[in-house]
Amino acid sequence: MSDLKAARDKGCEYLLRQIHDDGSFGDGMLSDYYKVPAALQVCGETNAANRLLDWIRHNGLSDSGDFGPRTEFTSGYFYSYFNIWVIIGTARLHQFYIARRGIHILTEFYDKESAS
Repeated sequence: MSDLKAARDKGCEYLLRQIHDDGSFGDGMLSDYYKVPAALQVCGETNAANRLLDWIRHNGLSDSGDFGPRTEFTSGYFYSYFNIWVIIGTARLHQFYIARRGIHILTEFYDKESAS
């Protein structure tokens, strides 16, 4: 078990080094940060995760509840996948304002024909 914990901690240290003073992560693109809040929370780094979520709230959350900024890679099939990971991270960290806004945009992907 200590090998797993050491690997987790090493990965967490890497993630922490990628967070900028303003709370952004990497280049600030959705494809850079979408899984990071959940990963930091699992490592016990909730302060760092919440700093990133504050950045997302002010810079990565649109009025419609969509997350960004996006690259071409985050379009098409993967579009909702990236949003879902941000929503999971925000909900786990009790940032329900962001999670609710993000869930709202996902309702646009619901297809009644496919669900029946």
